[in-house]
Amino acid sequence: MGVDILACEKWSCRDLGHEEYGQDEEFLPAFHVVKIVCNQMSGWGEFFDVANVVSGPLTVTVIGINVFAGGEGYYQAAKRFESEMTDLDLPHALSTKIMSPGLLASVTTVEPLEPFQLLISSQRFQRSPLRNPDSVSAIKE
Repeated sequence: MGVDILACEKWSCRDLGHEEYGQDEEFLPAFHVVKIVCNQMSGWGEFFDVANVVSGPLTVTVIGINVFAGGEGYYQAAKRFESEMTDLDLPHALSTKIMSPGLLASVTTVEPLEPFQLLISSQRFQRSPLRNPDSVSAIKE
């Protein structure tokens, strides 16, 4: 599962040329990686494995955007997402209410209850910053 967005809040205090970018920072920035998945019913937690290969401070976020033809898909995705994130002890939020399938079957319309469903989980891994190997101060040492 690849990274869709890689960002850092702030890096480099001066307006530098491309070849000098980041050389004035002693430490690498805290990165934020984001994965956006569509119409997925399971496996969201696998993306958090990226934290095992990054040593520095990191925030990992998974965003699920689901558009299903009917409320049953929303129910299944919400239950599985909630179960998977709870098992991993990760904070999470759902944009749709988890209703029982029997209640959804009694609704006379076949349209989904919401135009789309958002499933979001994000975890911040607080770790010591890593030294920037390209910084001028690291080169002098």
